[in-house]
Amino acid sequence: MKKKFSIKKIAFVAVVALLTMLVAIGSLSYFYQDKLIALFVEELNRHLKAKVEVEKIDFSVWDKFPQAAFTLTKPKIMSSADSSVVLAQAEELYFTFSLRDLWHKQYKVTELSMENGFIKLVVDEKGNPNYLVYQSADTAAGDALSFNLEKITLKNVAISYDNLQTKQLYDTHTDDLIASLGITDKGMEIAAKGNVLVKAARIGKQTWLREKQVALNTLMLLDTDKQHLTIKPSELRIQKAVKLQRIEP
Repeated sequence: MKKKFSIKKIAFVAVVALLTMLVAIGSLSYFYQDKLIALFVEELNRHLKAKVEVEKIDFSVWDKFPQAAFTLTKPKIMSSADSSVVLAQAEELYFTFSLRDLWHKQYKVTELSMENGFIKLVVDEKGNPNYLVYQSADTAAGDALSFNLEKITLKNVAISYDNLQTKQLYDTHTDDLIASLGITDKGMEIAAKGNVLVKAARIGKQTWLREKQVALNTLMLLDTDKQHLTIKPSELRIQKAVKLQRIEP
């Protein structure tokens, strides 16, 4: 009987401790949300070279629990080549960090999640890309908030790449794609894995794929100095093992 009572008591104490912790976290987020949002906007401006329009910015510990999240509602990120052209747009954009950071007051944003939107990557006839909008920024040891994006998740996002110089067009859509981001001296390394619907893949006047599901595992290198994107040897598994073939337009 004592053993049964002890188990109940331990369970009760654990529940009370959990509720106390959640209330404390909720209180911290409520009282510090304006300060946190101001820090976030300041740091975001240090990393973005393009204009950003957003309906509102919120901070919550519940939207992406057990991560804390800055939520951008209806954000528009403009092109680096032309500030009037939209590079990316979404219903929601989440930047998340560990709840433990709230206690230490050192906030490291490590994940980005984009939901219900599109990304339009374009290279013009002269070879100028529109997507060089992110830049690394030196972070001092005392900075309260910093960006160290390690994971990017895309859910229900259309992605297109249109290179007008090399006459290549890739029009795709993904319901769930996960990417990791690494900053190097020369630029960025982007590793991506997930399922993608290739609506069209065209080189010159030849269409090689249309309306095919593809399991993707790839590594891309973005040289920001040379403004050059390199796609390393990648693993592509096409629906029903269909071979690449030319499709007449």
